[in-house]
Amino acid sequence: MDFSGALMYQLMAAEVAAQRGELGSAFAVYMKLARETRDPRLARRAAELAIQGRAPAQGLEAAQVWFELAPNSPDAASSLALLYAGAGRFDDAFPLFKAQLQTATNPADELLRTQRAMARMQNRAGAFQLLERLAEPYSQSSDVRLVLANAAQVAGLPARATQEARSAVALAPDSHRAAVAAAQYLQVTDRPGAIALLREFVARNPNVADTRLAYARLLIADGKFDLARSEFQLLMQADPKNPDLVYSMALLSLQGKLPVDARIYLQRYLELIAQFKGSEGGRPAEPAYLYLAQIAEEDKQFPAALEWLRKIDGGEEFLTARVREAFVLSKMQRLDEARKLLRTVSTQSPDEKTQLVLAEAQLLRDAKRYDESYKLLTQALAGSPDSVPLLYDSAMAAERINQVAVMEKHLRRVIELKPDYAHAYNALGYSLADRN
Repeated sequence: MDFSGALMYQLMAAEVAAQRGELGSAFAVYMKLARETRDPRLARRAAELAIQGRAPAQGLEAAQVWFELAPNSPDAASSLALLYAGAGRFDDAFPLFKAQLQTATNPADELLRTQRAMARMQNRAGAFQLLERLAEPYSQSSDVRLVLANAAQVAGLPARATQEARSAVALAPDSHRAAVAAAQYLQVTDRPGAIALLREFVARNPNVADTRLAYARLLIADGKFDLARSEFQLLMQADPKNPDLVYSMALLSLQGKLPVDARIYLQRYLELIAQFKGSEGGRPAEPAYLYLAQIAEEDKQFPAALEWLRKIDGGEEFLTARVREAFVLSKMQRLDEARKLLRTVSTQSPDEKTQLVLAEAQLLRDAKRYDESYKLLTQALAGSPDSVPLLYDSAMAAERINQVAVMEKHLRRVIELKPDYAHAYNALGYSLADRN
């Protein structure tokens, strides 16, 4: 195309208009010039401007011209197909998508790209039916069946997703990818079936660690902690220096009320992650410190609990650690020290400040110093009168000192601010029932 002075001027003016947000004007110029010059690049730019301006009808018009001018362009065909589908013109989109699949090196990957591109379309049922038609020649491919399972789930068809997932496994019974993906879809409608599927796969392929890990996690989701623990033990035997496996074993031991085992695993986890410090693969130590402090606290080893908590001197767990430290100090009959600690903690937001006030109020309630707890919360409410947590805790504190009217006032305000706050309804209901 010969970019004459007049043409260049029009293109520059269109781009300036686009930069100013005048996308409709820019689109009109590019479309006019594309038709006059028969240059597909201008039609492509027109389509881009229409899509940027959320004008699908104009985008479709431009894509049609683009494809007409460049019928062998994969980008033009793909854009036109997607815009047809977005407009609900699935029959028009079908031959374009079909041609792309026929020339693709891996039809399953191409179908997956198509499925992802159509995932947010309003007519999800129509999009799924289009994918079904496209997938029909490749129905013996396990990967294609998994794409259909994903598409069915997106379309709100869980039973169909399960059906396609089972078909994928039947076509490739020893494929780790098929088994794990199928279990993900299957658990939506049939968790026992998903567990059975992975159990059978692991029995046939005992050395595929990723599938065993998926199986163990599914057992956890189903509340089968002892069975999950057995699977993690097998995983650890094969990979004893994997900190993620060790940490999972620690959590499962806690869940199984095995604090001694949990402590051993947590300490082993800390030893392992020390090797990763400073690297991209580094894991955080703070959650382990919190769990070790919890174990020590429950065992009434309060000095040890404090030692673990004081290792947390920053990060996301800092505030939680300081609150836990205050409660441990309180259990050691050091309430004044605990309160002082909470009052000296620096906060980054009003919510964090509220969290510290609520913790101090709880310490006072635990010590049966109800008047002081109520006074503290009342003072905090003066600065944050619409704080739902403060209002609710203040209501409960008021009840402790027989300030029923104040309690009911605060509870009603909580309900106004947060109508779905069930605890407030329950507390108010009990109070009204007691008075009547």
